[in-house]
Amino acid sequence: MNKFKTIICLGLILVCLGFYACGRSSTSEAKAIMEKQVALMENFVTSMEKAGSGKEVAVALTDFSAGMKELTPKMMELAKKYPNLYKESPDDLKPLTKKIEELNPRMAAAIMKAMTQYASDPDVQEAQKKFGESMAQPK
Repeated sequence: MNKFKTIICLGLILVCLGFYACGRSSTSEAKAIMEKQVALMENFVTSMEKAGSGKEVAVALTDFSAGMKELTPKMMELAKKYPNLYKESPDDLKPLTKKIEELNPRMAAAIMKAMTQYASDPDVQEAQKKFGESMAQPK
């Protein structure tokens, strides 16, 4: 389980850095990707906060994993395309950056809920595996 926690933590860091990286670009492409990331993150957090069973947790993890599998390559491509993404956010992206900052603690709590309360559920274990794979940096 420690290996899984490490993968999840590293994945969460990758997601957060990706969010911030996209937030540093002034392009409409970055804004569109960031808006998708915020929506995906909000849906995941809300689903996890409402989840009262292993099945609901597994569905939330699976849905988030599918979304991240699609977005992660786009996030990484933006980071390559715009090497100075860590400068101050353009004004049009500041609301999205703020929303991400607000969601980060809820995201961490949602992941901990899956790893603690539902860790022994077989559906959750399978969903966590997919979640970890979706957080892995593409090669």
